[in-house]
Amino acid sequence: MAWTAMSGVLTWRADEALLEAGRGIYHGTEDREPRTRASELTVVRHRVFGAYARPWRCAWVNLLDDGGGPVGAEADELDAGTRDYLDIRGMLDPSPLSEVVELPGDGTFRVPGSSVEEDLTLLPGLVALGSDYYEAELRQELGIIVSWTAVIGGAVASQLSVEPTWWA
Repeated sequence: MAWTAMSGVLTWRADEALLEAGRGIYHGTEDREPRTRASELTVVRHRVFGAYARPWRCAWVNLLDDGGGPVGAEADELDAGTRDYLDIRGMLDPSPLSEVVELPGDGTFRVPGSSVEEDLTLLPGLVALGSDYYEAELRQELGIIVSWTAVIGGAVASQLSVEPTWWA
């Protein structure tokens, strides 16, 4: 990792109906087909975080969906079992991703959805079941993923983005 300590904002946007359709595709109860409607990224959550790379430590404050005041704070000192839908560690330490795809030196790249779904423990907080692919952007100078977009049926189902505000 190119950083020791970092703070920033993680934002998650999602189309819940499309994520539900993806779960159906994954479990075989819905057909994989192109979506005819545009994505409706209506669920928006923000998390302000501070993290240390080694040993892994992270604390965050969840903000209201409308960007209002804090609604809760948590700390993560454990392993991948503590990850959730806002996977800060998966974005700040993309090394597990290199097990399924070659990471570029910098810039945007695609990850086939099926390759991530083969082992759901590898990147649990970044998986949107039934995804066709993920489009990611790596910021090489920091060694982090700054954007992770899940595409289902040709439409954006969810998007995680990290905006680092400070690092050392």
